[in-house]
Order: sequence, then C-alpha cells, then structure tokens
Amino acid sequence: FNGTLLEFLTSDEFKQTNTGSADNSLDSLVKYVSLYPELTSLLSGSTEYTVFAPSNTAFKNLLLTPGFPSNIALISPDIIRSVLSYHFVKTKKVKADLTASLVLDSDFSDPTASSNPQKITVNANGTLLT
Repeated sequence: FNGTLLEFLTSDEFKQTNTGSADNSLDSLVKYVSLYPELTSLLSGSTEYTVFAPSNTAFKNLLLTPGFPSNIALISPDIIRSVLSYHFVKTKKVKADLTASLVLDSDFSDPTASSNPQKITVNANGTLLT
C-alpha cells in the first residue's frame, strides 16, 4: 500500500458496508481516531507505525462488558484517546516480525504506571499480552 496508515485504515476494504464482516472492519476505529486531531495527524504522517487495529467486533464486545457504559459517549475522551494510543507502536512490524517474547513500546504512556511507555508483548501462541 502506498499511502498513509490513515488512508489504509479508511480504504474500502475495511468498511463493513463493503466487507459485510464486523470482524474484518475498522469503521469504529476510524470513527474514534478521527475525534482526536493528534491521532489523525499521527496516522497521516510519514513516521512508520504498527497499528494493532481493533475491529468493529472488538468495539461491540467492549460495550457488552459487564459494568462498562453502554454508550461510549459516557466515557472520558481522555480514556478513549489513551486506549487508542495503546494500539499504536512507533515502528514498522509485519506479522512475521511478531515472534514470541517480542516486547514493543506502545504510543501510550500512563503517568500513574511505573513503566512508560506501556508495553505490548507477543505471546508464544501469537496473541498479545497487554
């Protein structure tokens, strides 16, 4: 793909209206990223990032979590921005690079945490430890 990450994420192949599958669609991610100029700018720039992009299904499941507000508008915008930033890594990684025990620095720094930036670790089975 020859373009920015934002152009890639907003391409037709990731729109649920085109794919029909919430598991492979990123409309919700694009919707929330677009609310934050700094995130839009980050994904529109020339710096290489890896995005662990939550699908529309992930957003739907989040809203179904017991105790979680059923309306995302009730959640602090700072929390949403932080969670989205956690999914960005300032380096280009492809699937083959994501080997067991690889630790990546996310773009999110939690001022209350002892370790900053926050880390993402690849488990032996390819899932992520967050």
